[in-house]
Amino acid sequence: MNRKDHLMNNENKPTALRNHQRTPPFPIRVDLPTSADTVGGRFHAALETGPVRYKLGFDAYRLHQNATQTISDRETGDVHHDRHPVWPDTTLTNAGGYAQVLVDRGRSSIGATVRVDREQAQVGRVTSFFARNAIPEYGLHEGHGHFRCVTAHCLTPEDAGAVHGTTHGHGTTHGHGTTHGQGMTTGHGVHGQGTDVHGGHGAAMLVPGDRFAQTNTNVSAAANASLRLTDNWLITLGAGRAVRNPSALERYADRFPAVKFQTAAEFVGNPHLVPEKSLELNAGTTLRAAQATVTLDVFLRNVDDYITVARDPNLARRLPLSPEQLFRYVQEDAARFAGFDLTATSAAGPWIDLRGGWTYVRADDLLFCEPLFGVPPFEQQYALDVHNPARTRWLEVLVTSTAAQERVAATRLEAPTEGWTTIDLMAGVRMTDGLTVRAGVQNLSDEYYVNHLNSFNPFTGRRIAELGRSAYIGAEVDF
Repeated sequence: MNRKDHLMNNENKPTALRNHQRTPPFPIRVDLPTSADTVGGRFHAALETGPVRYKLGFDAYRLHQNATQTISDRETGDVHHDRHPVWPDTTLTNAGGYAQVLVDRGRSSIGATVRVDREQAQVGRVTSFFARNAIPEYGLHEGHGHFRCVTAHCLTPEDAGAVHGTTHGHGTTHGHGTTHGQGMTTGHGVHGQGTDVHGGHGAAMLVPGDRFAQTNTNVSAAANASLRLTDNWLITLGAGRAVRNPSALERYADRFPAVKFQTAAEFVGNPHLVPEKSLELNAGTTLRAAQATVTLDVFLRNVDDYITVARDPNLARRLPLSPEQLFRYVQEDAARFAGFDLTATSAAGPWIDLRGGWTYVRADDLLFCEPLFGVPPFEQQYALDVHNPARTRWLEVLVTSTAAQERVAATRLEAPTEGWTTIDLMAGVRMTDGLTVRAGVQNLSDEYYVNHLNSFNPFTGRRIAELGRSAYIGAEVDF
């Protein structure tokens, strides 16, 4: 059992101060209480007969998540959005079982696993905006990475003249460009164009979300084999099919930011998303020679029904301080990954160890014909470890170098990042059998750098940087 409650707010943020250059100008108070409660359990039974090992297992959990946002005027106390469900009362229930067999004959082994899961996703009351807009009835401009414009909210004058008064239904235009079916009632003060407020104190109009419930049954499987060709050479092969269910945010987010996509824009979930299905092939080898070891792993992965996001100009933001462009979660036919992980270690005598590592992943978005969002660049690490023969005292120098990442998802506003290099120093002394003292300096050269996967600061528009030079000292007690 795990119960987690967290209150987020905008204390000490620019929005908490009066600013006559923005809308609204008054100081804003934002309260976002969230909760995530999990109850679950698992068990397994194992049997070994000679070289064959069997394992049967079962696990289940129930996750309940909820988040509401209240926005008010810090000076007057007036409430403009009262407990708006940005992460609606969501329950995910999953139960699964698996069977595993492994045959180990010393110099070779082969194994296989099959798993079956059944998940049920339910949501409580949702806003009328979400109920109307969660499932789009218009298609994607696949070459441009966004949905087609079908409402007066986003049509150019030329487009508006072409479709003036000719379409009806969800997300359509009627007469003089007036939009219906999108929940775009324009408010004032802190309300954005996508606000659907009912009653006093900015209370959101809620409707039952029963029709957005979903049940999935998923089958995953994997097989692997290893063969020791010589005492110093091992090769491995593997293949697997894995299924990932959409998260609560991907299904039910109601104009709520997504950290993964590095923008403060509002995102709308899609309760009709189906699970991602990935097929992966991998091969690896380990080679030892004298005091050196080299390990190489390569993989190819194809993900069907890959979940990503696309801009939707037909949706209006809820808050005026949010970026004008909204995104919605979408599903594409496939995404492809390929990469490798190479490590090498060697002892250079009884006092020195050397280590190196190189990692690279290339991923392509087949829907928008561009690189996949959020893929780290090529990274390499080199370490020099100096120690006494008993390894009770040591000093390590670690150099990490990351290349620039130019392969970005431009249609999703992903920005390239520059490469960087950092140097870390680590030292330790084992005082007794149970006491070790450690100290170190991270980012010795005080390099200013950002990780490509870091989020953007919504107030500066720049990625959040990593820490500069920092030092630490600590003790580790074993008992």
